[in-house]
Amino acid sequence: MKNTSLNLALKALFENRAATFSAVVLILISGLAFLAPLISPYTYEAQNLLNTYAVPSAKHWFGTDALGRDVLSRVIYGGRVSMLVALLSTLVIVIIGTLWGAVSGYFGGWVDRLMMRVVDILYALPYMFFVIILMMVLGRDIFTLFIAIGVLSWLTMARIVRGQILSLKNQDFISAARVLGSSHTKIITKHLIPNTLGTIAVYATITIPRMILLEAFLSFLGLGIQEPIPSWGSLCNNGAEALSIAPWLIVFPGIAMAVTLTCFNLFGDGLRDAVDPHIRGET
Repeated sequence: MKNTSLNLALKALFENRAATFSAVVLILISGLAFLAPLISPYTYEAQNLLNTYAVPSAKHWFGTDALGRDVLSRVIYGGRVSMLVALLSTLVIVIIGTLWGAVSGYFGGWVDRLMMRVVDILYALPYMFFVIILMMVLGRDIFTLFIAIGVLSWLTMARIVRGQILSLKNQDFISAARVLGSSHTKIITKHLIPNTLGTIAVYATITIPRMILLEAFLSFLGLGIQEPIPSWGSLCNNGAEALSIAPWLIVFPGIAMAVTLTCFNLFGDGLRDAVDPHIRGET
């Protein structure tokens, strides 16, 4: 039954042309980003002060910046940083949110009330202010950035997983697992969480573009990755400062980020439709 549902979901996903095309584009972008040292025509920090603000040409397809650095290379490396931060932040969100929501929903009672009150309190905190404080205190590097972004972003994931667990924990297969003597840990990890993976995957694909935007926003404020390491957000920030004399500095990283965000959203929509049996037309 589980394999049949998975096959139907995959078939529905592949039949969604927008989602399939988006997945292909995302694979290409990810491949370019993570193979940056092998395919970039220049390194991201290579300077040529005799060739600053060069317009796009055959030598520099995306032009150069104020220090004569190749913008194409910096966009490719910037995608590597932005994607890495987004993926690691989403991983933090999925792990913490899934475990918190699963434990809360499974045990219920005072455990559920206590854990959900913690979530409510954290929701009340000024999220962006908290992230900015963490970045200022802990420093600005990739590790700190994805911790700062992910540390409070798991709250919605926890609520979603909790709702799924509440609807599953009283079903027959869970009762059978209890009768057979399965421990609470085994029931949660082997039976409940695997049955919420579809929902978790959908939410993760929607979360990744949010994390890219958040990283870009922090970098735009000057609180992201430090120079000379580029990210799409920092490149857009640099481009905004020179918009009147070198518009290509913001156009190309902006296009790269917009395409990536659009593809993630389209793929997320397609994945959501594929894993929902009602949308697939199943009864």
